[in-house]
Amino acid sequence: MKALIHNELFKIFHKKITWFFVIFVLVQYLFNVVFIKMNENYLENMDKNRVDYIIKRHNSMGEDVKKDFEMFISERNEIDAFELYKEFDRLSWQRYLIDNDGMKYISCMNFAKFKLNREDTYQECKDNLDKLMDRIHNSSWRDFVKEYQDDAVERLTNLKDAYDKELSDTVKADIELSMKSVQLEIDGYKYHLNNNIPIDYSDNSVMIDNYVSMATEYLSMEKDETKYKEYYQLLEKRDLENTIFTSKYRIEHKYDDITSNTALGLFVDYTCVSVNVIVLIYMIVVAGNSIADEYSKGTIKLLLVRPYKRVKILLSKYIATIISTILFYIFFIVTVFVACGIAKGFGSYFSPVVVYDFSIQSIREMGVFSYLLINTISFIPLFLILLSLTMFIGVFIKSEALTVGVPIVVYVISLFLNYSSTLKIMKYFPTLCWNLNEFLWGRLPTYSELTFKSSLVVCILTIIIVTLGSLSVFRSRDIKNQ
Repeated sequence: MKALIHNELFKIFHKKITWFFVIFVLVQYLFNVVFIKMNENYLENMDKNRVDYIIKRHNSMGEDVKKDFEMFISERNEIDAFELYKEFDRLSWQRYLIDNDGMKYISCMNFAKFKLNREDTYQECKDNLDKLMDRIHNSSWRDFVKEYQDDAVERLTNLKDAYDKELSDTVKADIELSMKSVQLEIDGYKYHLNNNIPIDYSDNSVMIDNYVSMATEYLSMEKDETKYKEYYQLLEKRDLENTIFTSKYRIEHKYDDITSNTALGLFVDYTCVSVNVIVLIYMIVVAGNSIADEYSKGTIKLLLVRPYKRVKILLSKYIATIISTILFYIFFIVTVFVACGIAKGFGSYFSPVVVYDFSIQSIREMGVFSYLLINTISFIPLFLILLSLTMFIGVFIKSEALTVGVPIVVYVISLFLNYSSTLKIMKYFPTLCWNLNEFLWGRLPTYSELTFKSSLVVCILTIIIVTLGSLSVFRSRDIKNQ
């Protein structure tokens, strides 16, 4: 058996298709590194390019550009804001304040100038903008956050007073909801101050803002899951909870946010998505080629005259494909790891991956490779079912194109069928059950009828039935005329 597996691996690693996939992965992620770097440069100059385009268009159209007055004002606001942006970084807190506080004054100025033709209103708005810019130049972001916090505390105090005086239970419930919302806003400002995170466009600042926004939205959601009539609403609730709890944990433990702007974020995105496509296609192609090639070249006769049972011959191809797929997967992971590190820096790899486990209603913290290993294991049924299907088709027909093409078509079609399934009987379909990733961390599957145990049983039975079918056909197949 060892000799058969060794022979199959030798064939696999000497085929052009194997090296095609290796080169494809290297070229793809080399291109991704270059693209990311080019995109960063583009973003740095995006505002200037946009404003230059607007100015040229305005100059060429003259007064006609004012026909769509709303668009004209919006574009004038962009031009004026860009003049204020110039001295600040694209992600800076100064630019954030210009966008959030300054734009209302810029818009007021342009509306007064081009619509109302009111010099006094224009001057008043300009004075307010000048005061804001003076504060931006001579103050720190902390001063602004403290001011926002004081304003929120005052609003919370007023709400508490209104709550104490209110007699209607319905109105009191609305006030209580508003109080919780304002308290979340105050908590957000505290996170900024305590963790020394400026209010800007950085990932960590955006994480805090998103947490406050989503937690506020969560306040009005029904907490009792038994009261949800529509399953998709329950899925939305779980997704929101996952984001809220993980974001809060990262903020409170002073962990950087994991986004596509970090190497870790890119690495997790690429490996969790691409592994199901690139590595899966590699496995199907290798498996299909290992059988169909024997028939097309006539080497199947030479193989069968050796003192090996047909069962061992087919199993050796099965095992060799699995081994080569694992090796290719490791190569794929290492390539992506290095590429993302070069593109975004290796520092973020030291940050943990944080997930919310609904089964224990608590946060789990783990290293990136532990997370990746668990995620990969959950896709094993998908890989084994498609590998078994490829082998099954391969022992029936000589065409390598069909042997490889049919499993890929099955996989692609399953992506559409899985999201349009409404019949309860569909829970017994392997294509719905083979993605056990949906059950990780106590999550709910996309299809409400699925359970982890039933899905696992369906996958195991499918693998056994299809594999036994392949062995049965291969053992009885007449190859005299092959």
